[in-house]
Amino acid sequence: LRLVAQEMGVLAIDAGPAGARLEFAKTHRVAPEKVIARLQQNPSEFRLEGEQILRWRRDLPEGEARCEATLTLIQSLRRTP
Repeated sequence: LRLVAQEMGVLAIDAGPAGARLEFAKTHRVAPEKVIARLQQNPSEFRLEGEQILRWRRDLPEGEARCEATLTLIQSLRRTP
């Protein structure tokens, strides 16, 4: 998770049982259109805080399953070349 996050320009991940908070670097490899699509499709789950923080409200399981769900989210936002 850490390597994928660093590669994509995610500075910090704070994941807990009620969701996750992702903080992006000023330069990152996240596709803005994919973030916007998430916000539009699931406004009760996703929220932007400023330009660099994405909040994800969702019941997340414990341990490894929480890491996998967060990794899946991050990978789904990847900018394609």
